[in-house]
Amino acid sequence: MSEPSSGWTKALLPVLTIVLAVEAVAVVGVFALLLFAIFTTPAQSGVVSIALAVIVLLAAVFVIALAVGCARRKRWIRGGAFMWQILQIPVAVTLMQGDLGTWLGPVLLVLSAVGLVAVVHPRTAKSLVE
Repeated sequence: MSEPSSGWTKALLPVLTIVLAVEAVAVVGVFALLLFAIFTTPAQSGVVSIALAVIVLLAAVFVIALAVGCARRKRWIRGGAFMWQILQIPVAVTLMQGDLGTWLGPVLLVLSAVGLVAVVHPRTAKSLVE
């Protein structure tokens, strides 16, 4: 006997894919902004600026891999996606306390919450394959 399912639980995997793709685009945008700042403004420490850009680039590659893995329905994305959503919560709270908080912090917090619900839902686990 199959369990009844509502329409929104069937759509959790595409929602997770969209959330990860939006987050990947945002991280790539942050990387581009950092590169622009490195080349156009004087930095107090060039090494630190470059190191930060490299770390953000690695984060972008990670989130892109998660989005592609989710689109391909790979089971291995759950741990990384869960960790990424959890790490975004303090970032969102910090943004809400700063200058960009009027719109960026709450958007990031909502994306994180939606991503968390989607990644931990049992229907998502059933939808993913090896």
